[in-house]
Amino acid sequence: MNQVIKWIVVAVLMLHGLIHVMGFLKEWHLADIKTLTDRTLVPLSDAMSRVLGLAWLGACVLLIYAAAALLARFEKWWIPALLGIGLSQALVILWWNDARAGTVVNIILLGVILLRLTSGRPLP
Repeated sequence: MNQVIKWIVVAVLMLHGLIHVMGFLKEWHLADIKTLTDRTLVPLSDAMSRVLGLAWLGACVLLIYAAAALLARFEKWWIPALLGIGLSQALVILWWNDARAGTVVNIILLGVILLRLTSGRPLP
């Protein structure tokens, strides 16, 4: 992978992952984030909100791990990236009003990964 593209992908994975912390903080009532509402596509109990708050944290961990794995030249860095992207998109859909912009980032990351996997060139 071209070094410039590699660093861009690492930065996007890390920033995108860190943004997911806001969902965790909001659902666990650890921070009052004014820009995030509590509106979801389906009503959630407080207990379910906390469980899904952990899912936000899980997406964060997967995306940041993928970035670190890419930097460390692990060949299969894309596996946690795909898992993080999938989890992220599921959460984005549920919190569509607040998180829909995450879809764009998820599509871009997915596109980069799929292009690399189908190009026949080694990863990273």
